[in-house]
Amino acid sequence: MPHGALHYLPWAALPRGDGYVVDDWELRIAPSTSTLAFLGSGTQRGSGALALGNPALDTPALALPGAEAEARAIARGFADATLLTGTSATETAVRQIGGGKDVVHLASHGVFDPTAPLSSSLLLTADGEHDGRLSAAELYEMELQACLVTLSACESGLGRILSGDDVLGLTRGLLFAGASSMNASQWLIDDAATADLMTNLYAIGSSGATSSSALRAAQRAMIASGKEHPYYWAAFQVTGAR
Repeated sequence: MPHGALHYLPWAALPRGDGYVVDDWELRIAPSTSTLAFLGSGTQRGSGALALGNPALDTPALALPGAEAEARAIARGFADATLLTGTSATETAVRQIGGGKDVVHLASHGVFDPTAPLSSSLLLTADGEHDGRLSAAELYEMELQACLVTLSACESGLGRILSGDDVLGLTRGLLFAGASSMNASQWLIDDAATADLMTNLYAIGSSGATSSSALRAAQRAMIASGKEHPYYWAAFQVTGAR
């Protein structure tokens, strides 16, 4: 349970001997003691997976082809998976489908607002019902059954540190909505490297590994592949029950 500015520290990338902390330790974060009251056990409660990637946004410059490939690869790893890409990757679809899934993976752009953390958002495709900006405030209104939610988006794990040492942002919103654990990022991530990391993470997790142990193994695989700099693999950390 980090305190103050330590919430922004990439623990896995801390130097340890000739390597990093991730070489020797499996890491899991809790924002504060108050979040423990509404964390689930981390066991399966929903059914199947929702994999979303590269939603259609207002400008071609925001396209994320790596995120789409990432979502497709993850969906193939589940016997029961709903895949949403492009114009089908709407905020409405996430609201309607995500609540009943055991695993929810959202690969899109994220916007962190340090002055109004409840306005921090995931950018999804807009439609007639919703504007496509799924905000932290709106997450508090959702009901999730997921044992794992992954926000494969830039700065999705950031938030404002409150006086009680809790963190207000997307992470807390998802935990409050019912997610047992979540995987989110602390900085602007690389599209291609993140696709590799996430594909490995779910392949390892399919063998029964916990979210935190699967992330550790995927991060070490990235280091071994030649992408040793923490920029490529250390942005993500697991918060929650397992």
